[in-house]
Amino acid sequence: MAANMPIAILIAGLAACSPAAVAAHEAGDAAAAPVAPISLPFAPPLDRPLDYRIDQAQPGPSGEELSFSRRYRLQFARAGRGFHLDVTLTDVSADAPAKMVTAFRAALRPLLGMTIGYHLSADGHTVYLDDPVAVRAAFDRLVDEIARNGANGGDVAIARAAVARMAQLDDEAMTQLLFEEVRPLLQFAQSQVGQAPAELQTRGRDLTDAPVSAKTHLEIVASDAASMQIDETTRTVRAGDDGNQALAIVSAITYSIDRATGLATRIEQRDTAGRADGRALSRKTRTLTPLDPQGI
Repeated sequence: MAANMPIAILIAGLAACSPAAVAAHEAGDAAAAPVAPISLPFAPPLDRPLDYRIDQAQPGPSGEELSFSRRYRLQFARAGRGFHLDVTLTDVSADAPAKMVTAFRAALRPLLGMTIGYHLSADGHTVYLDDPVAVRAAFDRLVDEIARNGANGGDVAIARAAVARMAQLDDEAMTQLLFEEVRPLLQFAQSQVGQAPAELQTRGRDLTDAPVSAKTHLEIVASDAASMQIDETTRTVRAGDDGNQALAIVSAITYSIDRATGLATRIEQRDTAGRADGRALSRKTRTLTPLDPQGI
């Protein structure tokens, strides 16, 4: 897991290259984009829960493919001028060496079956926990329950470490961490996407204070009255201590957007080293589908 940390740091640096920022940059250049941008709403379905599944695959130490999956239940409701969202992790599974499966399950175990409530602004751009104090208390109780139910010491230690990490965060940072897996679904909610391809270059520093540069290309590749498909490709380079290139990551993402809700119903992401056809680092697929309320 530690070997993946530089990759995680690089990908975290892409926040400055968000699709909304790219779209705004392109929409402001009238000469390059004479066609009016397409407006997307934020109108999440309120009449039924949603099943949200994340499937991730990555190469193992011997070249074998490892897979990790988690499923969430999402339920939106009106709350004043904005929305309330309940998120429940309902299942985790993995096909990997036993030690990796154990660590994966143990890290997510405090969240399994726990419903976390969020308040979202009317445009979906602002999110905060409904009751952060209750969330922190619930995590503490769940870890104690894990220990009482006879889990082995390693599992308890991993679960406690996950909870301890969140205990060190302020409410805003904890919200960002917990909402991280849901946020891609709202990536284009209540936004305008230019119909001409757009590019944006940014420079900054990652969590280790190393220089990072990123170039993002955003393009609508298909669109009709019901849906839109958007391709986003970002190449991020993290410089080494001596100024030389240390690692380059290419992240290619395809978003399938429901134009009635503004939500992404499918997101396919492929991260590679160096070039778009370089060594595969991971593949991740996110799918969002309605659940039958009668069957719950």
